[in-house]
Amino acid sequence: MSAAPTLRGERACRGLAVLLLAAALAAGVVGCRQTTRDLPTLDAPVVLFFGDSITRGQGVPEEQAFPALLERKLNDEGLDVRCINGGVSGDTTASALARVEPYAKAHPSVVVVELGANDAFRRINRLETQRNLLAIVKTFSNAGARVIVARTVFPQLEHPAYMLSMNRTVEGVASDTGAAFVPDLLAGVAGVADLNLPDGIHPNAEGHRYVAETVWPAVHAAVVAAESTTK
Repeated sequence: MSAAPTLRGERACRGLAVLLLAAALAAGVVGCRQTTRDLPTLDAPVVLFFGDSITRGQGVPEEQAFPALLERKLNDEGLDVRCINGGVSGDTTASALARVEPYAKAHPSVVVVELGANDAFRRINRLETQRNLLAIVKTFSNAGARVIVARTVFPQLEHPAYMLSMNRTVEGVASDTGAAFVPDLLAGVAGVADLNLPDGIHPNAEGHRYVAETVWPAVHAAVVAAESTTK
């Protein structure tokens, strides 16, 4: 999960999406999603996916990564939202914290935070991971976003005791902040050869479809709740 993101062209957006995309570029996020279909309306709420290479969709076209799949699914449900991919390959909770402010200032309606795997792989102290993740979630919450914290679990790579401890750390952050919690974003995907790239870590296009289904209930509920408060 340490490969650097590649530069892709960005597409002109309007309204709040413009602010988020500008914030992404200022924070070093390259590769804004491109699609051929129309963008949501000017005042459409934004769902931000803030994470590492799993969110970025490393190794697959961005339109096949789970944030783009969720935007299409939400729009098909009649929810006029714009999903922004704020994933950066190799991000730890510390490097993500360093780039969080511009995103928060854009006031996204919903934020899915997917971080911690690179901390685990690098054996970063769990208390540091907890502090960083807590600060990230609080920053978005204080900006008015409904936050979902998603944990990525790699049972084929992590020691069971360490995996359990890290899961409790991430779940504790969600509990302490009132954020929704997805305990295993890669459920049914991690360790399954047919659903991952040859590196055995990053989901392929089919794997991302599984990921989208896993996080869908939490994202859908948060978007519906956000919409109800603005009416």
